[in-house]
Amino acid sequence: MSFFKKRTKKEIEESLFFDYEQVRQKKIFYKKYKLKLEEDKPKNFFAHKLNDFYFSNNHFNVLQTSFSSKQVMIKTLSNLDKVGAKNAFSYVIRNSNDDFALCDDGSFKNIDELMKDWSQDFTNKKNSKEVWHLSFGIDEKQNDVNLEILKESVKEVMEKNFFEYKWAMVIHSHQSKPHAHILISKNNRFTKRKFHLNNKDFKDFFTMLRNDFAMALNSRGLEYHNHFKIEKDLQKQLSRLERKEFAFEKNMNVELALMCESISKKIKIKEQKIINLADELKLLYDFKNNELLAELTRLKSLDEKHKKMFKIFKQIKELNLKIKDKQRQIRTLRKESALLKDEYKKIDDERYNFKNNEFNLSIKKKQALLDFLQNNLNASKISLATQKLINELESDIKLHSEQSDINLKDNIKASLIVTSLLGKDNTSYDLIKSYKELNENLHNLRQSKLDKESYKSVEQRLEQNSQVILNFMENRFTNLEQDLQKNVSFVKVKEFEKISLFLDKKNEDLIKSFYASLNTNAPKEAETKAGGGYKKEQDLNLNQNIFKARNLNKSQSKSRIEAK
Repeated sequence: MSFFKKRTKKEIEESLFFDYEQVRQKKIFYKKYKLKLEEDKPKNFFAHKLNDFYFSNNHFNVLQTSFSSKQVMIKTLSNLDKVGAKNAFSYVIRNSNDDFALCDDGSFKNIDELMKDWSQDFTNKKNSKEVWHLSFGIDEKQNDVNLEILKESVKEVMEKNFFEYKWAMVIHSHQSKPHAHILISKNNRFTKRKFHLNNKDFKDFFTMLRNDFAMALNSRGLEYHNHFKIEKDLQKQLSRLERKEFAFEKNMNVELALMCESISKKIKIKEQKIINLADELKLLYDFKNNELLAELTRLKSLDEKHKKMFKIFKQIKELNLKIKDKQRQIRTLRKESALLKDEYKKIDDERYNFKNNEFNLSIKKKQALLDFLQNNLNASKISLATQKLINELESDIKLHSEQSDINLKDNIKASLIVTSLLGKDNTSYDLIKSYKELNENLHNLRQSKLDKESYKSVEQRLEQNSQVILNFMENRFTNLEQDLQKNVSFVKVKEFEKISLFLDKKNEDLIKSFYASLNTNAPKEAETKAGGGYKKEQDLNLNQNIFKARNLNKSQSKSRIEAK
């Protein structure tokens, strides 16, 4: 049989090579679908919500109830492009004690060295964000020990969380509380990819930073913790605030003296920098006159076209640019120092109006102080503490003025309470967001595998806080309704609709009546408020009219066809 035919030697040799038929590529169209597996879910690398992981890693923070323990402070100040980064470096270095920043490699660099180094990693795309600007602060007195603790603690946090990125630190001590400015290059030094956080990860990442900062400070002898506002005992704080009259009770002689002290520190820093720059300028002039020009004269006497003369001319040109830059810096510092001295004199003169150590100022005196702070000080150079003082005075004057109506006073008082407790504005959107966030944490706590007895107090605290925020929402709903009865605006109607739906008030007819009154007033208000909420309402009405017109044209054309 042919099946059992003996193979030839050639056939056996050919079979030793794994001969195969070449298969040509074909286009295969797969059905698009996404298989939802556990591995495919987006990973949250900074999961610090109230869950098992959070409690196991943040036991100290969650159960911290000591009154001596303080809240850590880390702020995001700005997200900067290349030009903004240079301006930020210029600001933080100009207001520091020296002209250098501490870098991630332990070196000290000035602004030119930093920008030359960091610019190599920048993408140079238009409006590309290259640098992140953060601020770390502590609520302690200004002294060398606390400044050293701040520096070492911030350095520890940065080395742990940003070891793949270039960063620079500058300590500021001219204000009432010491703080460190941190600028971070967003370009990864290894992968060259940009540092980016999604909205979901942003808060969790900063929770981790604050936890690390609190631990670093505690290990160096200070007592700090990291709490979200909604994790604190809001009911206890609310009872304390409700008893408070929210009167402006500050000794303005002391407050103005503190402002003078802060300005005096800034003046000393700038004057010391002027002295340092003058010394550097003298060295540059000595080098130029005694060495370069002397060498140039010697070479010229030997040969007017000496080869080395070109090199010296080039050095002199570069040196002149450095001299001009130092002179420009000195002029800027002198100008800033003169403005600060002028401001110091104004504030010091104003102190004599409050030399009697008064705490409860009259409305007239408060208004006079507010006018002074707003009109006599340089608005662009005003400090955060002074701006806070201005905001407190404005709220206090409105709250205790006889001309203000009861509804306005209730709104101001409610805003002050919500801001003090939650650190947010008294709007329905912020309150709803806080309420949802708190209840999500409460749900995670109940579903966790933790020892219930250990965290029972935390659960009770969160339940109380949930009720407090719910009461805030009810209060906000009432105030909005009263406001809308007097004056209807599109923004307030939208907010009223949002909170009504969330609280399930079933007041659709009332909301429709507010929208109806908006439509009747729309033409007049659109003239004064172009580009605002009314414009959106007009666009909506316009679209509805266009839609009606199209339907009318279709029905008319159809009737004509049927008639024919």
